[in-house]
Parts: sequence; structure tokens; C-alpha cells
Amino acid sequence: MSISFWTDALISDLGRRGADHLAELSSTLLDILLPPTCLLCGDGIERGDLCIDCEVSLCGSWPALVVPCQFCGMPRSKLPVPPFDQPCGGCPAKPYPFKSVTPMGIYQGAVREAVIATKRAAHGALASSLGVRLGKLIQRTDFVDQIDCVTFVPTHRWRRMIRGGPSGAQRMAISVGKVIKVPIIESLTTTRWVAKQSLLADEKRELNVRGAFRIKRSYAWQRSLNLRDQHILLVDDVLTTGATAKESTSVLMQAGAASVRLAVIARAVKR
Repeated sequence: MSISFWTDALISDLGRRGADHLAELSSTLLDILLPPTCLLCGDGIERGDLCIDCEVSLCGSWPALVVPCQFCGMPRSKLPVPPFDQPCGGCPAKPYPFKSVTPMGIYQGAVREAVIATKRAAHGALASSLGVRLGKLIQRTDFVDQIDCVTFVPTHRWRRMIRGGPSGAQRMAISVGKVIKVPIIESLTTTRWVAKQSLLADEKRELNVRGAFRIKRSYAWQRSLNLRDQHILLVDDVLTTGATAKESTSVLMQAGAASVRLAVIARAVKR
């Protein structure tokens, strides 16, 4: 081989090493100038995106000897050992249309603070971080291999404009899809403006979202997405009465989905 070949190889290697050192130096300087902080409480951290206290609060909000019901997400006791394949005492008389629900925590304390924060565009990184943790929870389920795609409960375009970016549920869904390695699709869209569910009484929530969603159409062909025989994971931030999740699930099932499972950051529990 010619001398020029070895010279070029040496220069290329030195260039790569120089770029690596420069990136490492830049990262170090950035940490000095802007020390990493917890996405939820703002305290300083050495690594990761959440401090230890917030991590424990978010991922350990279920009381000891309590697990969520797979049908409604409400807490149910492990003792005496119940038939987990049967609805619990808190399940509604008319079953939810989704096949199961997987909540990461109970809507209280740090979990509640995190969900509320993700409704603001400035906390997009927190929404993505919560989605990663929700995705890891889904990874440990016995149905993860059955999921064909991940989608999310949509937000009206005017609300997205007011917010200044994607909704928290969308960011969560993107992270969940990346963790479990399945496609993320924007399958649902809104048909009209709806009032915030959190401001309404329980009995008015179903009426508020009735007919508020439809299957998204492609801009080019104006055809609805083909969801036939798809096993879908629907992601949202919180499950309260289930009105929004029920309406979204019904639209997906009417479009031909084989099944819909719900995954949420929090399950609201009445005291």
C-alpha cells in the first residue's frame, strides 16, 4: 500500500478521535454551565432525568399488597389471592370496551404533579420520560408481543396551537413505541372542540366526548387508515371515568381493530 493511504488513514483516525474528544468536552462544559436537574422537582442530579425521590414516588405509588385490576385499573388487594382474570368489585357494571388497562401509578402525589406538568409544552421532556417508564412497564406484560402498533388519545388542533407543540399523550406514546419497538401511528383525530374533562362532573363527561373522535385520513388520498385486525395499544395520561378512553376505543374497534388495550400514567381513585 502507498504511503498516502496510511497518511490518509491516520488523518481520518485523528479526526474521529478529535471529534469524540470535542463532544466529550462540550458535554462536560454544558454540565458545568447548566447542571442537570430533575425534570419533575428541579433538584440537581448526577445522571438520568429524575432524582431518586421522584423516581421512587412515580414508580412506587401502588401501596403494598395492592395491584391494579387489569379490566378497570382500580387498586385491588393481593390477599386473599383473587381471580385476577375476573373483574374486581370496582369494575363498572358495563365493561369497558378496551381489553385491559395498564396504569403506571395512582393519580396522587408525585404522579399527579407529573401528569399535570405534562399538559404544558415546556414539560415535553418529562412527558417523554414518563412514556419510557410506561413502555418498560408494558414490556413486562404477557401481551407485549401481541401489540401491532401504538396510538394515543388526540387533542384538538387549536389546543395544540395554544399549547405550542404535541400533546403529552402523543409524546408518551412515541416513547412507549420506541421502548417496545412497534410503530407509532396517529390513528385518531378530533371532529370538534371539546371542553376539558377535568372541569366537568362525571355524568357529563361521556356526553362531552360523544362523537368527538374519528379515524384520521391521509392528506393525499383522503382515505382513513387501515386498522383492520390490528392489536392496538392506546396511550393516555390519566384514566378517571373512562369516558375519553371508551369513545376512542369504540372508534378504533369500529374501524376494524382486533383489540385495543389502554396504557396510562395514572389511574384516578375516588376517596
